[in-house]
Amino acid sequence: MYLRVNFDEIETSEEDIFREAKYQGKLFSGTAIADDGKVHSEYRYNNGLGEGRSFSVYENGQLEGEWFMENGETITETQWYENGTVRLYFQKEPLLQRFFDRNGNKIKEITQDYDKKWYKSGELKIEYDKIKKESVYYVKNGEWVVKSKLKEKIDWKDPYSYIFNDYYIKTHYMELLEDSDFTPYFIQWLPKPPKKKKIFFPFKKRLQETEQYIQQIICDMIASDNMNIKYDGICFAQRYTIKKALPLLKQSLNCNEKPKYWGDETDGLWKTYSYTVAERAKMALKDLA
Repeated sequence: MYLRVNFDEIETSEEDIFREAKYQGKLFSGTAIADDGKVHSEYRYNNGLGEGRSFSVYENGQLEGEWFMENGETITETQWYENGTVRLYFQKEPLLQRFFDRNGNKIKEITQDYDKKWYKSGELKIEYDKIKKESVYYVKNGEWVVKSKLKEKIDWKDPYSYIFNDYYIKTHYMELLEDSDFTPYFIQWLPKPPKKKKIFFPFKKRLQETEQYIQQIICDMIASDNMNIKYDGICFAQRYTIKKALPLLKQSLNCNEKPKYWGDETDGLWKTYSYTVAERAKMALKDLA
């Protein structure tokens, strides 16, 4: 018997709404309908698994999503923005996943051989070769800034080896930090914080030189008008015990703004901030006092 029921009346897997669908304790075959006033959705099932075409529609009549399923597996999936621009396209075989911004610019592509990301202006940003296990981060002019490769002997604490374009990073770090995709590379580029013990010659001079440019970079970050960069700079000042940053940290006590989330809408990965800039500065000052 083919049923049409409200989506709230069925139970599904917590990980995937197209699996383990049950209605009144039995595997569900039929259509489950959901409508929150903004999006109307119809999901089709056969014996508890997604089957055939399911879809969701915006209030304005524009398709929001469309799935073609076989035995609970997604064969193809398309998602749209409310303005009608494609947001995501996925196909299972051969693997292809593409992400677009609201203006229709392709910003990410995934295949079985590579992952690629582009700047919204169209230039290649990140290229990851899945076969060679190598990745390159580029700036808009095409110059490489970071190259990384998965180590042959995997160390789960530090799985990648890196080659950095030091000159470019040292001369363009504030510009680079505007891109949240660069932040993980930047953390790897920074030297490890000095241990709190006496350093003997000949390493002392080299450490002092390292501290000088690290201090300047971190102070520039704290002075930034970009709240995300400022917040991260405060964290680094505490981590690297940058006494030079104390005046900037005190100034930051007047900033009660919490940084906006940084992340990648294509990955669904977002960095959240638990404290305001002032709260984080207060913690750093307490540690550096």
